[in-house]
Amino acid sequence: MKQIIRIATKDDLHAIVKIFMEMFPKICKTQNEYEAHIMVRIDENAIYVLADQTNSIIGFYSFVIWANGEGKMFYFNDLAVATEHQGKGYSTLLFKHAKNFAKENDCEIFQLGVDADNSHAHNIYKHWELHELNTEMEYFVTDDKLPLIANVRRAEVNDIPKLMELLESADNSDGENILDTFHRPHYFHEVNLTRVVNEYAERMTSDIFQEDDMDVFVSVDDSNEPTGYYVSRFDTYNPYGHEPLPKTLGLACVFTTQEGWKNGSMDSLFAFAKQYAQESAAARIEVEIRPFRDSELAFVKQQGFKGYRYTMRCYL
Repeated sequence: MKQIIRIATKDDLHAIVKIFMEMFPKICKTQNEYEAHIMVRIDENAIYVLADQTNSIIGFYSFVIWANGEGKMFYFNDLAVATEHQGKGYSTLLFKHAKNFAKENDCEIFQLGVDADNSHAHNIYKHWELHELNTEMEYFVTDDKLPLIANVRRAEVNDIPKLMELLESADNSDGENILDTFHRPHYFHEVNLTRVVNEYAERMTSDIFQEDDMDVFVSVDDSNEPTGYYVSRFDTYNPYGHEPLPKTLGLACVFTTQEGWKNGSMDSLFAFAKQYAQESAAARIEVEIRPFRDSELAFVKQQGFKGYRYTMRCYL
């Protein structure tokens, strides 16, 4: 029987929602939430469906296209095939269509996320030649009494030269940073760290404060000199568009030198993040670990984090 892949319309809503609820039963709480989520994608022309000759929906995928510092990205989302049609190659058909569509729209990066406990999907995406970019780790904040961390403070503008010096000393070294961000030029970090620190200072002298603004915190030695740092922000964004996620503290650019590892700087940074999240009534902390960094992954697991999602990508 001949199939066609076409853009979804409002007439497809109930068929898509039925498949979506079968394949992703924990994404939304009610059918209305599922319908609202799908309707947003349909209105944005961001869902393609695979239909048979009778126009019955076999499966679908959704997507988002945006550009960042790395280039134009195609984010592949919500691939699903109805249970009775699985095992017939329809997922591969939809995936190939998505890659071709991404190329036609001049995207340079094809990216997706897959739950860490979904080994079947993980293996399929590897077979389709996507590689792991990072593992998203999460920590659930407790009510336990935490020790006061005295050797971590908010960064100041005059800390930036020292942080750049630390980054320069760590070039091409292994086991020094948590996140895969240091392939970027150092001027990128200098400009962005300076911007974030300055913006915090401006917020403190104005009536404008948004909790999802970014902050920089540094670990310091006995002379108050920085030995490491992280960038953080609070967020409740839910990519599925229904009710917000629990308040989450996201950590980025978590860094210290090898000497800092030995002296406990990384321990201090994570301990402070837990304390800060607890004081700020956050429910979760997130951090991403790049692949093949076994020492960092082991360290973050020791801090009580668990992997919940892989980010995977290929270049077009």
